[in-house]
Formats: sequence, structure tokens, C-alpha cells
Amino acid sequence: MKKNLRSMIESWQESSAQILVDMNQYDLIESTGMKPDLAHKKNAHMSAAWRLRELDRVVIPMGGSDLSGVRYLTFSVCAAGAMGASFRLTFSNSHTGESTGGYETTICIAKDGWNDYRLEIPFLHSTGKCAGWNDIGSIIFEALNVPTEGRSPVLYFDSFYVYESEIAPVYARIPELKGAAVFSKTGNFSIIDRKRIPNSIDDSEAKPFEEKGVLWLPMAPVAAGIAFSCVVDNRALTLSFTYRRKKYAFSANSNRVTVDGVESPLGFFPKERGGILFFPADYVREFFRWRQIFVDGMGLIILSNRKNIFQSGRDSAILWQLVAATTFHRPEADRVLSDLRRRFSASRGRLLLSYDELMQLRRKAKEEPTLAGYLKALKAEYGTTSEAFKSEPIVTAKPRTAQALADDLALSAEKIIAFSTLYRVTGDKKYCERAALECEALGNFKDWNSQLMSSVGTVALAVAICYDWCHHVWSEGRKAIVERALLRNAMRVGLECYDGKRHMWIAGGTAAAVVNAGMLATALALADIYPETALKLINRVLRNVEACFAAYAPDGGYSEGVAAWEKSSRSLALLIAMLQKACGSDYGLASAPGFAATGYFAIATETANGMWNFHNSAAEATDTSMMFWLGEQYGDATYTTLRHQQLASGAKRVSPFDILFYAPLDESFKVALPQDTVYRKAGLAIMRSGWEKDDTFVGLHGGANDEVNGDLDAGSVILDMAGVRFFAETGGIETLPVMMRRRAAGQNTIVVNPAAEPAPDQAPHANAKIVEMKGRKDHIYAVVDMTDTNKDILRGKRGVMLTDNRTTVVIQDELVLKAPGEILWTVYTPAEVELLNGAKIAKLTVGEKVLKCQIGGFGKAKFAAEKVENSDLTRLYIKAEVKDRLRLSVAAKVIGEGEDFAQKLYDVTPISTWGDAE
Repeated sequence: MKKNLRSMIESWQESSAQILVDMNQYDLIESTGMKPDLAHKKNAHMSAAWRLRELDRVVIPMGGSDLSGVRYLTFSVCAAGAMGASFRLTFSNSHTGESTGGYETTICIAKDGWNDYRLEIPFLHSTGKCAGWNDIGSIIFEALNVPTEGRSPVLYFDSFYVYESEIAPVYARIPELKGAAVFSKTGNFSIIDRKRIPNSIDDSEAKPFEEKGVLWLPMAPVAAGIAFSCVVDNRALTLSFTYRRKKYAFSANSNRVTVDGVESPLGFFPKERGGILFFPADYVREFFRWRQIFVDGMGLIILSNRKNIFQSGRDSAILWQLVAATTFHRPEADRVLSDLRRRFSASRGRLLLSYDELMQLRRKAKEEPTLAGYLKALKAEYGTTSEAFKSEPIVTAKPRTAQALADDLALSAEKIIAFSTLYRVTGDKKYCERAALECEALGNFKDWNSQLMSSVGTVALAVAICYDWCHHVWSEGRKAIVERALLRNAMRVGLECYDGKRHMWIAGGTAAAVVNAGMLATALALADIYPETALKLINRVLRNVEACFAAYAPDGGYSEGVAAWEKSSRSLALLIAMLQKACGSDYGLASAPGFAATGYFAIATETANGMWNFHNSAAEATDTSMMFWLGEQYGDATYTTLRHQQLASGAKRVSPFDILFYAPLDESFKVALPQDTVYRKAGLAIMRSGWEKDDTFVGLHGGANDEVNGDLDAGSVILDMAGVRFFAETGGIETLPVMMRRRAAGQNTIVVNPAAEPAPDQAPHANAKIVEMKGRKDHIYAVVDMTDTNKDILRGKRGVMLTDNRTTVVIQDELVLKAPGEILWTVYTPAEVELLNGAKIAKLTVGEKVLKCQIGGFGKAKFAAEKVENSDLTRLYIKAEVKDRLRLSVAAKVIGEGEDFAQKLYDVTPISTWGDAE
């Protein structure tokens, strides 16, 4: 097929902008406590200057403004000495400026100079008692992270603008992209001179790639964006265009280019992907006369004439927007429904597996011994003789808290998916009937716990799958009950949330992933019953879910925690699988950077003692039930092999998804995993001596304290040695006070001048970055920057080293304080603790395993220990006065039978020298 790619350049319309807050009003600015400023202005004639050290809160009166019909808000902030600062922006229903309830987000200042922001108003997280977007009494700025060093930080605000419907894409307003070309290794789209253009003419996969160290880019979208014409023939594999009054023609079969009818040598053969010709990046850059090439860790590639056009860390938010624009197709909802109807009739199931595939799975379960074994295990838990099958369906009348109801609903949803799977794989209608009874019971609920929208998403997903797979054998009355329940308790509630009429989840968080998956399942299952509602729902799901994938970029790590990862990753994987099956496309979502590698996050953060349970989760086995799907989706046999090993050993329970996405074991494949892993965005450094049960596992946690569901735990350490978790997290122990589990004193970290409860004992908005991780076969270390964790620290870092042929762990803190103060060093252990050698040594004993902990480097330091009430833990701590500088180390090693307990474990050396032997 031959086509002019210029005809496929994305077009868009923008609704008119209306001024929400006019910074031309001198009196308005003065009334807020900010100062009018004429030196920093963008669209308005002046700006409002907020001096962060002088004023920590700003209230702008809005007089009950109605924003219920608004979709987007844009504004610009010029920062002076405020790079790295952040503030909370709240649209409050209070007319007096009180923080009683409203809609909020955190604004981070990426750089000094002008920063541009765009918010989708209905998607803002709701908090407190919200009265709706139709009565906004005030806009509130609250300073969160304020730079304490250097010149006084100031933010200069331009006017705020709102748009009722459409707005120009983000990339269309980025001045740096004028005349530039943007590509992504994960995307089938390019952005050329701020216009989005598909790389191929028929939706075929045509992504930039590397081969033998050479980066290959598509030239067609570049020509379409800046040349006079661009004709692509995906059958003849040719490209022709006019550029600077010359006609060029290329062919995949020739290493020559034709210019105005005259051939000249290229020096290479263009490569073909998706019917499109690809050329070396340097050739494309030189051909179109760009001087610079920028490459980001997420796979983003930018050709331009600007040196250092972006910085990966500073401009991560902008770079993610560009990755999303080049990766995600962003189809209109009516196209999604059209794709669905083209593939499936109204009577045919379409979620996850088709009816034909379910029948094939039924036959395979009779022929494949391993699959048959998994099916037997699932029957043992959910079969007709099991307690789960015999139990009564969930009841509405039982009084319970919101969290208890959420637990009951999650259990009910789990049963529904299991019974539905067993029905489709065995053909036994008893399972269909049991699943239907559970769905009918849920249909009697007037509300599926909408105050915790993740409950709604969980139930909606399960009921929608059950309906899709079973409704063909249900009576009309039963179908009507379930259809109305999904409409009332899921679809309408979801739409009200997306449109800002109910409490909204935090954008991109785990709850967002769970809800979006449930809403999509419902919309696809009932697309023929409630087409208009399904259309609206799909439109909002596809807009809202993009932010969920940002959490996985660039390396697959997940900042919220491993327990949150379980829910989010399962939900997003199912969402992708549903789109692929129902519509024939995932519309680019499966290509999101980091998602293909996210299974390794679960692998790296788990030992035989359970997951690394940072951020308030329990130390249980990680749910890896989507590993078969990940392995098949991304062609990674490691996922498939490890999941088979986990199930065969009994380390993990069989899930319905192990049956549905079953992949046979390749016995010739050998798993090879790295011993050490760092997730810089999530703030995790993981070091091991090996992958056997008794091998050492040590983890160092930095990251952002204000992460969703986060704790004040920067610098926290977890340690498994000899098969024992000697340094344990407190987060999942529900018998402990919540305040203790959330504060730094309840973590395995160090605190300076610890504040008494309920005051925070670490800076709530600190971001402790993993700044270094280096190692070799017998020695590895990681370092986290602790400077921002406490206002009393001038400079600080914590290093963790696995040394002495990876048999000894060293935790070393190096701090420079602004004034004399007190330090509190803490770890929590399930061991019996005995203090020796004047409390310079702690002997930790669990059964026959003994861990020696030895203080070094700070003469005043001594161990102390106390039992933690309502738990099996002991708090081992060091409390000491520090004049101005601290270098404190604690070395730990398991002492085996016959080894000298008195041996010195570590000679203290500065962290800066740990890599000298590399």
C-alpha cells in the first residue's frame, strides 16, 4: 500500500482558554500575602511572588467558583533559587481558606526559570469533606519542601487558565521541541516539529531499535513533518520525499539513494520494520542538519540543535510525557468499541480468552500433566468439596468497617474468578452456579464500598469476567441482576469519580490501576448492553490509566512497595490482556517503558522469608501469579521458569491466572539472575551473596518519604542471613501502633534529634537518592544521600556494604551536623539479643543461628535493647550525643560453629574509599 504520510499527521482542536486567576490584579495578589512583581512575567503584565521562607501558606479567594465543567488547568511558575522545592495545590470548598476538604495535587519545581504545568481537573485526588467542583471557595498553596541553603527561594506565578474541553497536546507547547524530532524505542509514533506522526501507515510495529551498537530510526515521519511530501510504500518497501527542492528515493533493496533521478552511494542498506525503512541515527541527524542527539534511559531519542536539550533527572516529568505521546496510541473510545465489535458478536465472550481458547485450554488440561496438576491444586482450594465452595456467598447485612468490607469483597472477588475459571476449564456447571450465586449476592449490595474505590475496581473486574464467561447459560433474570449491579455499583460510580463528582484516587497509584482495570472489564463486557455508558467509561479509562505506567519507568521498580506492586501489576497486566483479546490491540500500553522488566522487581525483592515489606506491608510471599502472562507477552523464559519452580516447590499457591495464561516449561532453559540490583527511582539497592535459601540478602531503601503509602523510612535496611530475617520491617505487624510503623524510629535507620510523637522524625517530603552502587564478585556496596532527611543535617550519607567474600554486612553512617545533637540508630530483630564487650557487640540468636553485630568508628556508641510490646521483635538501638561529625559503623556476620566470635569484623574506612579496590 502506498500512502502520503503527511496525511496522517495528528490534528487537534483547542477550546478557548478562560482566565481563572488573573495575576494582573494588584489588589488580589496583595491580599494573598504574595507580592506583585514586574520583573518576571509571561502572559500577564506582572506575576505574584511567593517567598517560600517567609510565607508557608497562600490562600487565593475564589468566591464559590463553579469548575464542574472544566477539564484542564494550565499555569506557569518561574522559580528563583527554588529548584527542587514542592508545594501542595488544593482547590478547597472552604470559603475561608481552611483545609477541610477539596481536590489536591503536589507541584514539584523541576528547575529555576519557567516551569509549565497542566492538570486534568476531574482527575485530582480528593481529600477531606469534598462538596464538589461546583463550589470552589479558595485555592490554597502549602509549601512542602523548601530549600534551606542558598538564596531565598521565590516562586513567581503567572495567571491560571482553564479549558472546558480539548487542549493542545503537551508537546505542542514545549519550546525546546520546535524544529526537533522525538522518537522512542517503545513507541510507534514520532513527534516532529511538535506534531505527532505515526511511524507506519497501517499500525504495524515500527519502533526505533539498536543492532550491533547502531541506533536505527525511521526517516518517513521526519520527512512527513518537515519535508514537502513523503510517500511510503509498505509493499515495495520504498520511501520518497521532497526536501529542500530535491526529490529523494530510498529502497530496502538498495544501498544507494536517488536524488533528482541521479543515484549516489548510501554506504548501507536501509532496514525494514513494519513496512517502513529505518536508517542509522547519525545519518538521519546529518541529513536533516541537526547537531545534537539526546538519549534518555526510558528509550527516548531527540534530534535537535540544542545542546543538553533536557536533563534526565530534572526533566523526568516532561520526558515521561514525551514517552507517553510516542508510545501510547490514544485511540478514541468509539474506535475501541468498533475494534471490539469487529472481533466479537454480542453473544460471545471476549475478556482474557475467547470461548474457543477456553475450550482449547480444557483439552490441554487433560493432555498436559503439569497443567493438570495445577488444575488439581486449584480444585483443592476451590473445588466442589472445598470450604470455599461450601461457604455461603457474601452477605450485605453483616456490620463491618470499610477496610473489613474491602477484605470481604476482595475474598468474594477471588472466589468468583476461581469458580469461573474452573467452570470454563472443566465444563462443570456447578462452578458456574456457585460463581453466579456470589455475583447475585454482590448484586444485592447498594454500594461496593465506594469510599475505597479499589474495592469497586476489584469486584467489578471479577463480576465482569464471570458475566462474560457465564452469561450464556444464565437466565434472563439472573443476567439482569448482574447487569444492573455492574451499572449501578461500578459504571456510574466510576464515571462520577472520573468526572470529579466523587472522591478521586491518587493519579498513577495502585488504586488507580485497580479501578481502571475493573472499569475497563465492565465496559467491554457490557458494551452491547449499555453502549453509551461503556463509550464514556472507555474514554476516561484510557486517559486515566497512562499515569499508572509512569510508576514503572524506566526499570520496572515500584515505589509504593511490593504489596502494592502485586495489585497494580496484576491489574495492568489484565487490562492489557483484555484489550488485546477483545480489541486486537493494547494500543501501545504493553510497550510502556519498564513494564516488561517489572517481574524482576518481584523476584529481586523476595527471599525465602517473604517479600521485602517496606511501606507498611506484611512479610508474606509475593503474588507472582501473572508471571506466565509476562513471560509470554515479552518472550522472557525467566518469568515462566521461575513461576513453574515456585509452584513445584510449594513456595507459591496456584492461582486461576496460572491456568488461564499457562505456558509450558522449557526444561533446557537455565535461569541466570544478577546478585545485585538497583532501582534508583524507587530508591532501592539490593545485594546478595547468592540465590539459595541461606545466602545473604541485604537491602537499602532511600526514595521519597511522601510516596503514596510511604513511611518515614529513608535509609532503612533489611537483612536476611543464614535463612533468617535478622533485621525486619515493622510495617506489616498490625499489632503495633500505626504511628510507630510509619515513623523513622520504627524503621531500621538513623535519626538526628528525633522528635516526639506525633511530630515527624524525618522530613516528610525528603527524597533520599541512591547515589552510588558499585561492586565485584566478592564485594558490593550502595550509598544513599541522607542530607535532606533532617533539617539538622548539613551533609549525610548511609552506606551498606556486603564484603569479605560477601559474608559480612557493614552499615555505615557519615553525618555532618549543623549543631551538636543526638543520633538514634535503630534496627528491629526477631532474635534474642545479648549485649557483650561493654555493649559494643550484640549477639543475635534465632534457633541455632547466631549473628554478631559490632560497633566501630564512634567511641561513644553503645548498643541497647528492649522488647517491643505486642510483637516478637526486639529493638536494638544506639543513642549518642554528637558534637558535629559522625562516622558510625555496625558490621554484622553470622558466626558458625567453630568460628572465633571475638574476631574483628571490619576496620572502619570512609565510605568514599569503599570503591578504591574496584
